[in-house]
Amino acid sequence: MKKTYLPAETWDRMQYLFRRYYDGMMHAVFYYDSELDKEVLVKAYTDVITRIPVLHSSYEYNPVKPRWRVNEVFSADDFFSFIETDSPEEETEKFITRRINPKSVCQIRIGLIRSAGKDTLCVVQNHMCADGGDFKVFNAKIAEYYSALLSGTQDSVVVKNGTRAATQIYDTMPPEKAEKAKALYKNVSNVPSKVRFPFARPDNDVCRILRRRLPAESFANIRKNGKAMGATVNDILLAAYILAVYKMTTPADGVISVPNMIDMRRHIEGGQTAGFTNMTGFMPCSVKVDPKDNLEDVIKKVQISLEPSKKDEFVGLYGLPLLTLAFKIFPQAIAETAIRIGYQNPLIGMSNIGLLNQKDYAMGDKLPYYAWYTGAIKYKPYIQLAATTFMGEITFSVAVRCNEEDCKIIDGFYNILFGLLGQLDY
Repeated sequence: MKKTYLPAETWDRMQYLFRRYYDGMMHAVFYYDSELDKEVLVKAYTDVITRIPVLHSSYEYNPVKPRWRVNEVFSADDFFSFIETDSPEEETEKFITRRINPKSVCQIRIGLIRSAGKDTLCVVQNHMCADGGDFKVFNAKIAEYYSALLSGTQDSVVVKNGTRAATQIYDTMPPEKAEKAKALYKNVSNVPSKVRFPFARPDNDVCRILRRRLPAESFANIRKNGKAMGATVNDILLAAYILAVYKMTTPADGVISVPNMIDMRRHIEGGQTAGFTNMTGFMPCSVKVDPKDNLEDVIKKVQISLEPSKKDEFVGLYGLPLLTLAFKIFPQAIAETAIRIGYQNPLIGMSNIGLLNQKDYAMGDKLPYYAWYTGAIKYKPYIQLAATTFMGEITFSVAVRCNEEDCKIIDGFYNILFGLLGQLDY
């Protein structure tokens, strides 16, 4: 049988390079208060994965030009696990923190964890294949296909399978704007602050996802009072995060820099890529915190810092031409070396993954009662705060390889963060 290959696109190769900084996986968990149909679920995943070649491909590293080898033959055993247990949270944590080897037959793992008539659905996907934006699209598509299988209408479900190239970002832009965007060679990874989160020394570190939930009523109050002062939810979360980190680190110059991840699909007509891929950029935010600042003070400083980016029609696009050029003119090994010299992985980052619509994850008439997403599990000293909103409630998560002492430190961080957010909960 003739082998089929896919090109390793710019962001695939960058995510492979990032293996030094994190586990390179996307994570999502959905909780149902009844049992899903396991056979229908397996068929839904099998059929949808089949239509997305990169998810059933193995990454072939090559120092000149890496690629994906498409595995035409794969089975449910390559991606699906069914676990019956009396300890669902323990099994969920164990499953969701696993890592997929890029050489594996499939680049996604599904865990259906069943306990006392309730199901928890865990999904781990290699970040090389897609970012949070398309990961959300994929999970919603599975629910749509599962529901269609129950009604016999699965043939009407459309699964996108176009180009995965990073350069598609320019395809729907007016020609003049596209030309300007292709010339944005600025390295946005350079930030003024080198503040590090105060982790403990490495010792018996393991991958963990540490979460805390903000109740819907509190979030509604925070959003209402933030809106009254002209602040977005993202402004508020970023300000609280910055101030919490400041209180834990107290840098001499008071400067905290937090690159905020943004979805570059905002620059594509229709807001979607043609295929499942990565399309995430940075929106830098640097604030000089004064010891006397409260949350409202820092919110105003965040707004001032973000104002140029919010007004910039090219926000998120900086640096892509530089990466594209590096991978175009250099063999992979040399490109990786050149990028490492110029690229500075953010020590402290934030990703607001955003709203999760309950109906998007309905499996037939079964709706999840809780759900959350988070990005890659960072390796110390790197940290990222992720947030998802489900049924009015925010789930914060810090995914990091750490030890028990770090868990106590992060718990203290959450106490500070929630105390700050509480300033707007009235």
